[in-house]
Amino acid sequence: METVSGLFAKLTLQSIPLKSVSVRGTIRDVIAFVSVIQKYENTASDSLEVVYKFPLPEGAAVCGFQCKTGDRHVVGKVQEKNQALRTYSSAIDSGHGAYLLDEERPDVFTMNVGNLPAGETCEIQIDYVTELDVTPEGHVAFVLPTTIAPRYVPASDPCPVQTSLQVNAPMAASVPYRMTVELSLDMPAHILAVTSPSHPTAIVLTRDLVDSRKAAVEFSSPQRLDGSFRLHVQVADFNKPRVWRQRDEQGRDALMVAMYPSWGDTDLLIRSEFILVVDRSGSMQGPKTAQCRNALQIVLRSLPVGCKFNVVSFGSSFQKLFEASVEYSKETFAKASAAAERMEADLGGTELLQPLEAIFAEKPDPEFPRQIFVLTDGEVSDVEEVVAAVRANADRARLFTVGIGSGVSSALVKGIARAGRGECVVIADGERIEPAVLRQVERSLQPVLSNVRID
Repeated sequence: METVSGLFAKLTLQSIPLKSVSVRGTIRDVIAFVSVIQKYENTASDSLEVVYKFPLPEGAAVCGFQCKTGDRHVVGKVQEKNQALRTYSSAIDSGHGAYLLDEERPDVFTMNVGNLPAGETCEIQIDYVTELDVTPEGHVAFVLPTTIAPRYVPASDPCPVQTSLQVNAPMAASVPYRMTVELSLDMPAHILAVTSPSHPTAIVLTRDLVDSRKAAVEFSSPQRLDGSFRLHVQVADFNKPRVWRQRDEQGRDALMVAMYPSWGDTDLLIRSEFILVVDRSGSMQGPKTAQCRNALQIVLRSLPVGCKFNVVSFGSSFQKLFEASVEYSKETFAKASAAAERMEADLGGTELLQPLEAIFAEKPDPEFPRQIFVLTDGEVSDVEEVVAAVRANADRARLFTVGIGSGVSSALVKGIARAGRGECVVIADGERIEPAVLRQVERSLQPVLSNVRID
């Protein structure tokens, strides 16, 4: 079950009613500058110490936050973590309002708002900048996460957090609220199309009458977002390299080089070993199980003749379909396909580190470069450990991820794909599976590009 991020009492976890939320931002090529503004009201009869928990895209950098309560307007100041904790505790002990923003996990931020008096409103503004993904079709993809899926916490998690601030702490998911979105687009070439896979009938596009590279997007009316908002922008000549320059207040220049080359025909790595790692933990129950089965079947049907493969299921433990990787044939495909059809989310918690370590411990065949596919919703808390293990073994295997569901942990699926020198795709609820999965298989068959430099 996914939980909506928001404001809640630190001690009782009582949800604070959300009154309004608005999102404003600019999408410039593959970078987004976003401001999220949410307004809450303490309808309880007592003052409460409250906590704000919210999701952000993996890799997003928070560059500002503001908080307004009553006639107080506080602008955030960056401090070293331990010093910030001391400053916050001192203010709370003195009965003053204080606000502490901290990265709980790479894609979940938590802010201690402090004391919120009875009947008082609290308006929180978070500003962040993030790099955007590019879809298999070459569209720029903006994603606004609005839910935090509960994360499984393994017993070996080296980063315990306070119980009241844990990612999987229970929070109300039934608070009715509506959201407005206003985005300006500033793209490198003519905008061909703008679509929303998550809200196909809710967006209104206004094109710039003078410059076809510019446009504005907004909701036709305030929307209730039970899952992430996704926007795709199709641009002409997207594969052409380009450079953006921005100058700060001190006159210093920053340059961004954007290149998404199209390589054309290359010699494919037909003789590869494919290890398909499938999440069968309890968090995959429901529609995600069907999505995962379909994705696995597509991969199995797309493997090239002459390769080797194996299927590894994981939860609290892991299971191999074959004792070792086998040659891809009519018989082995039939066995794997039948096993995929029977798969259920019945293996308990989400212990991804164990199967990956077991795979890395097996000596790879130099004649069959190893390609690992991980199909998961990423609902684990030991992200840093898993990413570190993948990075340490990047010379032994490439790793590709297929994220399943709207509440997928982008920190995990993107983090291990980057560490494993592969690619990540996320299949949100209601999106077509085939193009994304086929694109991942195609990528895995491409030879490795090394010694890249920009002249």
